Formats: sequence, C-alpha cells, structure tokens
Amino acid sequence: MGFGRIRTDDTPWGVKGGITTDGAIELAGMYVRHASGQPVYAGSYLTLLDTPTASILWCARPVGPLDSTEWSIIERFISDWRSEDLPCLPCLRQTPAGCRCLVTMRLDCDEDISSARDVFEWYTDSGIPFSLAVKTGLPMRPADIAMLEDVRAAGGTLLSHSHTHPYNWGASAEEALAEATASRQWFQSTWPHQPAPCLAVSPFHSNPPYAVRALEQSGFTGLVSGIIHNDPEYLLGRAGVAPLTDGTLVSISQQSMLHGDCYRQQANCVDVHVQAFEAQYAAHGIFGYLDHPFSERYQYGWESKAQRLDAHQQLITALRSRSDVWFWNQEQCFNFVRACSCLHLHVNDAGMVTAEGLSPDMPYRPVYRLRGEEYTL
Repeated sequence: MGFGRIRTDDTPWGVKGGITTDGAIELAGMYVRHASGQPVYAGSYLTLLDTPTASILWCARPVGPLDSTEWSIIERFISDWRSEDLPCLPCLRQTPAGCRCLVTMRLDCDEDISSARDVFEWYTDSGIPFSLAVKTGLPMRPADIAMLEDVRAAGGTLLSHSHTHPYNWGASAEEALAEATASRQWFQSTWPHQPAPCLAVSPFHSNPPYAVRALEQSGFTGLVSGIIHNDPEYLLGRAGVAPLTDGTLVSISQQSMLHGDCYRQQANCVDVHVQAFEAQYAAHGIFGYLDHPFSERYQYGWESKAQRLDAHQQLITALRSRSDVWFWNQEQCFNFVRACSCLHLHVNDAGMVTAEGLSPDMPYRPVYRLRGEEYTL
C-alpha cells in the first residue's frame, strides 16, 4: 500500500500514544482495536494549531509521516497553508507537467527469465514500457539472453538484482561491494558495447545503509527501495536522494508486489494494488509494482502463466481508467527524479521563484506548487 510501519517502541519510527489536543484541530487520531472488535481512542496522531502569528503542524511520531504518501500533507503545509499571512515555500511535484501519476513496472528475475516472455510481449503490444531486474548469477540460456536483448530493444530498462541474491547484498560492506561490482561486470562483459546498468533492485528488498553505500561506491546511481518490513530509512513517501549516502544515489520506494500468493489472498483480484495506485495518484507520486518470472522450482504462487497474465491485464485496465497517468520504464523515472534532485528553488524578497540547476534539454518539465497554485518550470 506504500505506507510505512508505525511502531509502538521508543525509536524515531514509534508513535507516542495517550496525547490529546488542547485547542488544536485533530487531523488524525489513533485507535486500538480490542478483542471485542471495538476501537478505543488512543490519542492524537496529527494535529494543527493556529495562532494569530504562527501555525504548528504536529505529529506524535519523531519522523512524522516520512515513510508514506501522507508526506504530501507536510508539503502542502509548507507551500500552501495560510498563504495570506504566513510565509510559504515552493515545493516540487514528483510528476512532470501534464502528468498526475507515473506508473512503472518491473519483473525481478530470481528464476527463469525467459518464462516471462508472454508478459513482456503483452506489455509491448499494449505500448507499456517493460523493466527487468536481473540476478546476473543465474545460468543464462540463449533464450534468456534473447529476452534481455529484446527488452532493451523495445525501449525497456534492465536493472541489476545483484549477482547471487544474498540477503543485504552480503553480510558486510566488503561483500556488498563485491556483489554489486560483480553484477555490473557481468552486464559489461555480456554487452561490452552497452553501458552497464546503473539502477539496482536489492535482493529480498533489504537495504541496510552499508549496502546502499556500497551500491553508490560501485557506480550505481539509482535504487528501487521500500518494503515495509526492511530498513525503514529507505521506505520514503517521496522519491529523491537516498539517505545516508554521499548524495549521488537516488531512490524510489516501490513495494506493491503482484504475486500469485497475494493475488489469491485477495480473492483473485487486484483491488489492493489499485488502492496503492490511488494513494500515489492523490499525492502526484510514482506508483511502482513488481512481479517475477517463475520456473519449475518456484512459481510465486501463480497457478499458471494465463492466471499471471490475466492479473496484469486487470491492473493495467484499472490504471488506464484514470486520466493523466503516464507509463514509464524504470530508467525514465529515475532520470526525472535525478533531474529534480538537482533543482534548487529560491524565493526572492518580491516573492518571485527562480530555479537553479534546471537542464534546458530536459524532455519533461518539472512543476512546483506555491500558495495553492502550480507552476511549470
């Protein structure tokens, strides 16, 4: 769904219960569901206090809603709230001009790469970019190599999914660096005249800070991150520069897993994935979802290729029913996020906004919001 786990411990990710408002407006409250099924009020989560000279948005959690699409509330507070009498700052949107939500898909190739040929051909026939994250240590048959070449030729994106798929990219920073380097080297030796991918998807979607720094050191510039039970530092409500790095790596949280077992648990429908999309649509965000090819050893809960393809078709039909939805491959998304991360907006004394770092040949124009209005750079 794209939301982080709100804990109840003493970490910055934990929420503090039992606090009630005194003159503030409660925007969100907390409730505990007892065994009886009845929710019991447990205190305020997000409140807004206005005074004649100031306005305070307060969250009962040190990191606030950093790890969910609700971060857009913070952005609106900074850019819009009480614009008539209090200062406001411009905020970049996550999507370019003319686009309400970016959608990007991928398959993480832990197993038989060529088994996804039917899904790839359906996406290509439908005019939707395709992306493959490759575990480069797989035994590669001619059909697998042909599949990868066809994805690239069709305008898709190839990403690294590590070399041997170890948890955390390895047990140490040294192991993670060796793993990331080996994966890039495989691409380079397989296609010496093509640049090696600079985008990565972590094995098991685990992103400890030492591994993310190792990715940056090995030459990666983008990381697909953000699964709820791993490494909360890299589950973020907004795409951008990856935390705890030197600033050259950007990340996009994508955690909606279209797997057969999930599909079956959801009564053979894609409604939950559509709800995850709706949250990003409301936040002008990037909706990323994933599936896997499967082999005779493991099928990720899919009963058949036909069932898998039907689920993808259901999801795309639902997404296409909304206006201003753009389908991009992973490289396009990361290029836009990286370009936006290089932008610096300044407000002069007259209230005019200027942008520093905007590339004149950028194919899509960024948008910023200020005082309830949106402006294209």
